[in-house]
Amino acid sequence: MSKRTMAYVLFCLFALALCLRVIIDNRAQEDRAYRNTEVFREVLRQIRWKYVEDIGEDELLYGALDGMVRKLDPHSQFLPPDEFR
Repeated sequence: MSKRTMAYVLFCLFALALCLRVIIDNRAQEDRAYRNTEVFREVLRQIRWKYVEDIGEDELLYGALDGMVRKLDPHSQFLPPDEFR
């Protein structure tokens, strides 16, 4: 096998390894996002089951979204649909 062919094969293997690494990283990020969604769902379930007062699902959801957006910077604000209109 010539040096040029060997270099080409090594380049192809490197490119394949790089592509596989990107695919694996993307899948790991998706898995983390779904795991975090499960944490959110579990907290919501526990609040609905154990909290002493009734609280609407929309109020809980919009409160959580408001907290996430406020965490970004002091200028960001979440507007529920009725206020957005």
